Amino acid sequence: MGSSEHIYRELMEIEEEYRRLQRRAEYLIAELSRGTSDSAKEVAVTQERPLKQRRVNQRYPLEVYVHQISDLMRERESMSARDIQMELELRYRHQISNIYQLMAKVEQANPAIKKVGRGIYTYDPSAEVPIFM
Repeated sequence: MGSSEHIYRELMEIEEEYRRLQRRAEYLIAELSRGTSDSAKEVAVTQERPLKQRRVNQRYPLEVYVHQISDLMRERESMSARDIQMELELRYRHQISNIYQLMAKVEQANPAIKKVGRGIYTYDPSAEVPIFM
């Protein structure tokens, strides 16, 4: 019985550490979205054709998804939308209501990511726009 108590104690410590990291991540994301809200408005104004606004149930600002998906695509070069969604859910532990709507927004934000087939996206490093911070 002593070894199982040790395991439970260690699991509780891990869970507590996870919660602390989660709070820290949410704080940092709030800071990121506060700092980039002005530049995001400028990008939205300069769109060539207005698109219908579709709501995506997303927990974090779009910039976070653009960054994460761009990193994923850089590593893998080609991925299916389902694989991207599973990877995001593993990293963030939440549901994304419509991965295709999210990917449409990501494609607008990063021209290096393109849809090449039904639910298949590729990454073209020559098309990536450098991000200045």
